[in-house]
Amino acid sequence: MSHTHSYIFSQQENAEATLLVHILPALKDNYIYILQRQGGKECVVIDPGEAAPVADFLCENGLRLSAILLTHHHWDHVNGVAALLRDNAVPVYGFAGDAARLPRPDKPLEDGAVVEILGLDMQVIHVPGHTLGAILLHFPQAQIAFMGDTLFTMGCGRMFEGTAPVMWQSMQKITALPQETMLYSGHEYAAANAQFARHVMPGNALVRRRLALFDANDKAGIPNQPSRLADELVTNPFLQADEADLMQVVRAENGAECFGKLRAMKDNF
Repeated sequence: MSHTHSYIFSQQENAEATLLVHILPALKDNYIYILQRQGGKECVVIDPGEAAPVADFLCENGLRLSAILLTHHHWDHVNGVAALLRDNAVPVYGFAGDAARLPRPDKPLEDGAVVEILGLDMQVIHVPGHTLGAILLHFPQAQIAFMGDTLFTMGCGRMFEGTAPVMWQSMQKITALPQETMLYSGHEYAAANAQFARHVMPGNALVRRRLALFDANDKAGIPNQPSRLADELVTNPFLQADEADLMQVVRAENGAECFGKLRAMKDNF
């Protein structure tokens, strides 16, 4: 992956909700996200799998870290926390139900809670499946959400701890978000996910167009983040597991069964 990319999100009718989202590539294919109010020097980091990219970015841009936000306990999303805390006395936010597996979560988050981050509301949504304590972080005023490893661009996370019915319920929570929400996920898997989507939805022209775009972005070192929920709803098979065509492809009788069979197919694709 290539260098840092930044995006600005603001609703025209609410300029005060403007956020800068900085995408920091990390490890093999992870993404770390830094959020900053436009023009401000305070920022938060989401899922620092390693500390060095974050520390370098803060130094280069003269930013002050004010909080660490975690979507789940996996090492590639939390390993940078300890090093960052040595130089930054900031709170760590994580799911209350998974506190024992998170590094120093002194700001436990409950499902459905709304907390203020950088002066904006952040909604906490529990989305078990990839891990039992996975959460997504939704900033409704800025129309963005951070998926961790629950949902990827045109894909979803492996079910390491949850069952197909449990994770399918989590998919329903995601589809209930406003369709204009821009989704950020924890890894760069877009092209591979689009290849699988083309395999199970060969007649979907938008899938083919997105695959071509992702391949071009990969070659140019451009992250395939974020992805608009409205686009995911029509190209991501894991959000369409209750559609008759997909249930027929995998010979499933309901959405949860179809979801589980799709995830098993993807595991071996």
